[in-house]
Amino acid sequence: MMNEERLKGNIKSLKEMIIITAGLLAVSIIACVVSSLMVSKIRPDYIEETAKVVNVGVDVELSSAKYGKTDSKQVVIVSYKGNDTKLIGAKNIKWYVDAYNDGKEVPVYEYQSELYADPDAIKSTTTPVKVRGLSVLMIFISFTLTIAFIIALVNCKSRYAECLMKKEQLKKEEANKVVHKPIKRTKAVPEPKEQYIDDLTFIKAMKHIKGPWHQYEILIDARIYGWDHMIDWAEYMAGADIDPVDQVTASHLGEDTRDLSSEYKETKSFKAMESLKEEMGNLSIAGTSKILNGPLKIVFFNQTRMLRLFSMIDDDLLMKKYAETMIRRNFGKPGEMMLGKPSPEKK
Repeated sequence: MMNEERLKGNIKSLKEMIIITAGLLAVSIIACVVSSLMVSKIRPDYIEETAKVVNVGVDVELSSAKYGKTDSKQVVIVSYKGNDTKLIGAKNIKWYVDAYNDGKEVPVYEYQSELYADPDAIKSTTTPVKVRGLSVLMIFISFTLTIAFIIALVNCKSRYAECLMKKEQLKKEEANKVVHKPIKRTKAVPEPKEQYIDDLTFIKAMKHIKGPWHQYEILIDARIYGWDHMIDWAEYMAGADIDPVDQVTASHLGEDTRDLSSEYKETKSFKAMESLKEEMGNLSIAGTSKILNGPLKIVFFNQTRMLRLFSMIDDDLLMKKYAETMIRRNFGKPGEMMLGKPSPEKK
């Protein structure tokens, strides 16, 4: 929960930072465009003159320059109006060295009591040019930060989505942890006299194998049933008692079981399932029994008289009544959850 809240806070902060840096980027671009337009319109009111090169030195210390050496720290000193003056914006130092050695004068441009090497050098000192340079730097910085924040936001959102998925998965797991308590008959209370249907029972024998899931093996006192009867029987049980149907499986004898649950959920009918057009050895249906108020699995075996029930209920009589009702299809009818009369012993 803390991690989820922290990610939500990070996402909010990153969105705010993206808005700020994107705004700064927009302002910087506008400033760059405006200052560039202003630079193109600058016409400095300078005075063009000529002056003699007095020396070429490094910073303010004068020294003799050597041919072919162009150090960015070198400066050109000219004699202008009787004063030795530093020439601003001098680039081709070798050309000034040649002029110095030949005693030639070079063009200079006076602007606001300063001497410049050319008009472009004058422009570089104006406010629009400085603003343009600063705005270009700010464009680079704000663009880089915006991209970095966007990448961080995408990553943060991805982690937040994973966190929500895990939270939802935990909720589903908790919801599925339904504990079905076994139904046990209270032995201390005397049982009422059993009532029977006015017909002989269809259950010839029943075997109870105990465990976490109680297994009831039922032998039907009737002819063997086939594949079509199994499908019709499963269809009846899904409509009469088992709701919802959680699992449907089928298999051939000796082969792996096929899970057909997804196909059943699409068709909502055993008779409409394409997979069941092929006859197989067994068919099972599992879900929640409304009558037993708990989970139940029924397994039908093709060309047999066998029927298998899996339940958490530890009660032979109750499960025998359920099997009798299932065989007779008496759910919702008179005789529901009642046994048929025992078969008379053969002489």
